[in-house]
Amino acid sequence: WLDWLAYLNALAAVKLGVTLVKYLPQLLLNARRRSTAGWSIDNVCLDLCGGLLSLTQLLLDAGCSDDWSAVSGDPVKFGLGLVSIVYDGLFLLQHFVWYRRTAAPPLLPPAGASPASEAARRQRAAG
Repeated sequence: WLDWLAYLNALAAVKLGVTLVKYLPQLLLNARRRSTAGWSIDNVCLDLCGGLLSLTQLLLDAGCSDDWSAVSGDPVKFGLGLVSIVYDGLFLLQHFVWYRRTAAPPLLPPAGASPASEAARRQRAAG
């Protein structure tokens, strides 16, 4: 039977594990499509601010108390902030540098379009 602190530490480790993989599908989809069209960068900017502020708070608390064990004593908070900053940096590079001017290929045909009409439209556009 786990005590409460061990239980909360286990939940924190699960949260860090989920955070490590939750951004990966969007990162890979953007890379596969070579575009970020149709995807909002706003939440990434907010997430980056949250990660930076979280790490800043951790480092300021440790610096002001002159006790750097606060950083090593909360590895999940440090890890969450760091993972967030790294993924957000990659998203920003994708959006503003690597795929800045590329239009995304449609994931689905327009609503109401039949496969035959979509094929004809593509032929007209190519020819």
